Amino acid sequence: MKLLIKMNCEEIDKNCGKCDAVLKLEDKAVTCFTCKQDFHTHCEHVSDDKHAILSDQNDGAGLVWFCRTCMRTTAGMLRHVANLEIRLNKIEAEREKDRHEVSVLQNLVKALNKKVNSLEENVQQCTESNQGEIDTIKQAVTTMLNEVPQTTSLEDRFSSIENSLSQLNSITSIDRTLCLDDCSDTCVKEWSLC
Repeated sequence: MKLLIKMNCEEIDKNCGKCDAVLKLEDKAVTCFTCKQDFHTHCEHVSDDKHAILSDQNDGAGLVWFCRTCMRTTAGMLRHVANLEIRLNKIEAEREKDRHEVSVLQNLVKALNKKVNSLEENVQQCTESNQGEIDTIKQAVTTMLNEVPQTTSLEDRFSSIENSLSQLNSITSIDRTLCLDDCSDTCVKEWSLC
């Protein structure tokens, strides 16, 4: 925003926005940023010190001057713009905080996904490694039950099953529990996989 300051220069060829007199070479004048009208400094009560400051800042440093008429209408607008800027800064700060929280949550989700994938792989490996052992046990139990003569006494059949289980224990780490039911036949009451 460049402030146009009219200082003792050649004929300005403009009239003062307040008194309507022609601005002369020797007149000190300022230009309103809003209405772009030129004014005598004395008509707008701009002191020589203020005029000097405005003149020094005439290189586009951001100082602007408003005539009294524009100041009344512009002041409310400037306050509104300032309030909007404060609100915008708050919203931007909240968005930055939200972006940070989203980033933290995304990293957490990635870590959880890695953990879930690792656990799924472990479950798959355990299932695959135990499946062979489970199949071996099923086959051994089937063979064992088929080898026990049906005509022998209950105690002989139980003893034969216990011997087969001892042999089975030597080839696998899975714990099995057999029990006798109250009936005369042997039954497998419970398989316990540890």
